[in-house]
Amino acid sequence: MKHLIMPVVACVVFGLTATNSSAAHLEKYLPDDTQVILQVHVRRVLESKLAREYLLAQIEKQFRRNKDLLNILEQLNFDPWKDLARITIALPPKADDGEGTIFVTGNFDIRSIEKTLQDIKGKVGDKLSKRTIEGIAVYEGRSDDKPVYFSFLNRESLILSLNAEYVQEAIAKAVGKRIPKLRASALTDLVTGLEEDQTAWIAGLISEQWRNSIAGVPFISSASSIEAVSGSVTIKNDLTMSLRLRTANEESAAQLRNALGGISVFLNVINRDNPFGKLTPVVNHVAKNTRFSQDGVTVGAEVTIPEQLIRNTIASLFK
Repeated sequence: MKHLIMPVVACVVFGLTATNSSAAHLEKYLPDDTQVILQVHVRRVLESKLAREYLLAQIEKQFRRNKDLLNILEQLNFDPWKDLARITIALPPKADDGEGTIFVTGNFDIRSIEKTLQDIKGKVGDKLSKRTIEGIAVYEGRSDDKPVYFSFLNRESLILSLNAEYVQEAIAKAVGKRIPKLRASALTDLVTGLEEDQTAWIAGLISEQWRNSIAGVPFISSASSIEAVSGSVTIKNDLTMSLRLRTANEESAAQLRNALGGISVFLNVINRDNPFGKLTPVVNHVAKNTRFSQDGVTVGAEVTIPEQLIRNTIASLFK
């Protein structure tokens, strides 16, 4: 099973380490009970100037040292540098035991993939099983942990989840037997408010359980008023990060804004002792240059990290 998941895991990690002005893309096969969505446009990362000039060669060098992974990718006829488009992670209201869902969008050679999986099954036996739902193959991989269910819904969409019902739901939507519709209309509104040109974004509704768990905790108790969060990373020449936090009322928003400003001051103070190693210049820049704002019940934060600082940091990390 480890050999099977490695290509996907590698792509996820690569995409995270790393623009049209319509709303952000909302994955149509998301589970109806989704409360939080994280999406990374891997292709935009790869095509950005920062990645091409300062990061891509270093990452590719590390990537290609893994011979086992390269062999698997060759058998799958999948080149993550060309075939991987985006990764979407969806979390339910209570994401206990990791029961979220991962969608990988790209260009998949289904015939090569099925042949490779069949070869793997011959080696691992009952640790990998297959069944068919609505004419679509569903695989179950077992290791020491919980089973992982995954399916290629078509040549462009792969779904993985620890919850078999989420895979079945996605298949029903893929074949037209279930209408895609999120129960939380407020989440759809959050995504609509995000622009399509962002490299990565997050949108989510904060559960009452989580808010109650941090109420009264020193330094972060003001965060217990947060009802929704949205944010993005946009990579062009520079890297811009933005965050919007919707609270219960304007008084809570004011308290939260002040608390965030306090965290920025705190980072400025401790940064003098260089606790973040080679990332200290970036942390220092973020602490000094993040702009906070309040618009009614919503608190915003935004910072841009200049190209030169990113280039210097990457050069330092790969020395």
